[in-house]
Amino acid sequence: MLKIFFAFVPWSMFWSYSFAGEPRSAALWALALCAVLLAVNYKKPKMFEIASTAFFVFAWAFPPLDREIVTLSYLWLALVAAAPPFLGRTSFTAQYIAETVPASFAKNPIFRKINDTVSLLWGAIFLASAVADHAGHFLLPAALITCGILFSIAYPVIAPGWLMTADMRKYRWKAAPSRHPAGPDEFSAIIIGSGIGGLSCAALLAKMGYKPLVLEQHSQPGGYCTSFRRNGFEFSAGVETISGLSEKGPVTFLLNTLGFDPKEMFVKNRQRFIMDGTSFDWPGTLDETIALLAAKYPAEADNLRRFFADAALALAEPYADNPLGVPMDEVAVFSTRGWRGFAEFARRYRHLPRWMIMTYREKLDEYFADECLKDFLGGLSGFVGTEPDKTPAMAALFSMVSYFVHGGYHPKGGAQKFADRLAEYITAHGGTVLLRHRATKIHIERGRVTGATANGRLFRSSVAVSNADPVATFTQLAGREHFPNEFLAPIENLKMSTSAFMVFLGVGMDLSAYPALINDLDGKCGIFIDSNADASLAPKGMATLSIIRMAEYDDYPPRGTTEYEEKKQKDADELIARAEKVIPGISQKIFVREAATPRTFERYVLHPKGALYSFDQSAGTKRPYFKTPVEGLYLAGAGPFGGGVEAVAISGMIAAYDITGWTFSESR
Repeated sequence: MLKIFFAFVPWSMFWSYSFAGEPRSAALWALALCAVLLAVNYKKPKMFEIASTAFFVFAWAFPPLDREIVTLSYLWLALVAAAPPFLGRTSFTAQYIAETVPASFAKNPIFRKINDTVSLLWGAIFLASAVADHAGHFLLPAALITCGILFSIAYPVIAPGWLMTADMRKYRWKAAPSRHPAGPDEFSAIIIGSGIGGLSCAALLAKMGYKPLVLEQHSQPGGYCTSFRRNGFEFSAGVETISGLSEKGPVTFLLNTLGFDPKEMFVKNRQRFIMDGTSFDWPGTLDETIALLAAKYPAEADNLRRFFADAALALAEPYADNPLGVPMDEVAVFSTRGWRGFAEFARRYRHLPRWMIMTYREKLDEYFADECLKDFLGGLSGFVGTEPDKTPAMAALFSMVSYFVHGGYHPKGGAQKFADRLAEYITAHGGTVLLRHRATKIHIERGRVTGATANGRLFRSSVAVSNADPVATFTQLAGREHFPNEFLAPIENLKMSTSAFMVFLGVGMDLSAYPALINDLDGKCGIFIDSNADASLAPKGMATLSIIRMAEYDDYPPRGTTEYEEKKQKDADELIARAEKVIPGISQKIFVREAATPRTFERYVLHPKGALYSFDQSAGTKRPYFKTPVEGLYLAGAGPFGGGVEAVAISGMIAAYDITGWTFSESR
């Protein structure tokens, strides 16, 4: 804004001298000031500065005989301000402001809309000033310009919140669940799918005295957070390490609220990284982490301290003075405080907002020059399924950087144990969990949820929370006729996220000398030794481990074909060979061997294409909100909030809070 102010200084001088009756002298002084501005910005001269210079050359070279030069100046500025937005070009204000914000922010449609509005307003002000000046109302332009300045200061503060919540304002309905439903098949809320998002929602509702019903199509709860057992070896099907278990993390908050002790349920993973042929074990604290990386990259020592200090503060901001234990992102801010909350959000949070408007690669470029270090810090990109240059910095902060800051954890007793504890809590507090009950229909009457059908049985409720795939929820369960095409079409066109190929091995070796989690950045795979997180997951003296790499659904033929089995076994052999470079000898000691492809995950979890994170998590992906156009229908899980146990737990907590009016009161 200061640069824009200085760009107008030549005009202020020109108008002052012109009103004094010296237009030629005014043009000369203004031209001199423009020359100074162009010299300062010689590398990137602005359209406004060039246009100003051109006008003052004209005003000096061809001085008119009367004061019409002032009227012409207003008309010229009206053209300069209004023409670019009309022609689809960058407005003059955006050219200045874009230099002070990340490139991804400058490309944001809201950024452009705000600047176009400001520029068009100035075009209108200058046009009105030209008319007023020509009519002899010489003081009116000053009043109009003053109003324009005030608008230019206030509007960019107010507009982002108003524009960002434009879609959210369509879903202002409030749920009205009954704490004490009357009939045996009537419930406060029906949760479809028992992933951690659905279980978290149901557990909080049960805690607050409501009667939730969880419908799960599988034989055990948990979604991706499940385990299976083979000949004494227990494997986690999709969860190796969990974030959100720091002192004020959302998973910690959820467990404490439900009366669980996180320290009794989870163990912190020991980690090892392998990069450029060398391996190093990850320390347990942030200070040790910084010292380790500073020793490896001494030229970046100060930058490392600044980067992680920024990250730690950004991670902490959403939970500061927050009684609900969920990060107050734009959805939560709008739900609790409306669009005006965005102005407060920007004032209150000093570090988090910059992570919200950048890609992770841009954030790394902001701090570091060493490409190897940037590659290392982006090495956990498998946790979001996109490369750093396509990953929103906000997603990287909570899904990648948080592991460096706070570490990762694994459920004691295996992933299934965590899901089972939540399911047991629900049933112990008045809720119901029905396994092998696949929901086939969400009933909607006059735009409101009335119940759901599973296994031919009708369950009634005014609230349904779908932890299933959003597209399947809208098109198969609820029925597309209940959703406007402008709502449904963009969601149906979203790309699904990457999936994975996994090998599960029970080996006759003692691997306790290794850390539980090995991130092999050279081999582009992760190795998780379940039995090193909990020795009970393998027979004594043996080990349970899983090996994972990213994979695409279409790389595998249909299940049940010979080609599928051959591809599956070939890929398993190749992945075991990668792991054997890290843990020599494992191929000779295999007692149990299983493999899972993206089609396997699709079969058991029902996520299209076996997507790990539901929709693609690249920057620019507009996920559906947790509320829908149908009154009483919510979404939870990876669909609206992205993948990872922490993210889906947050999704369930937010749905529960919205159902209960964003108040937390325990059952009486």
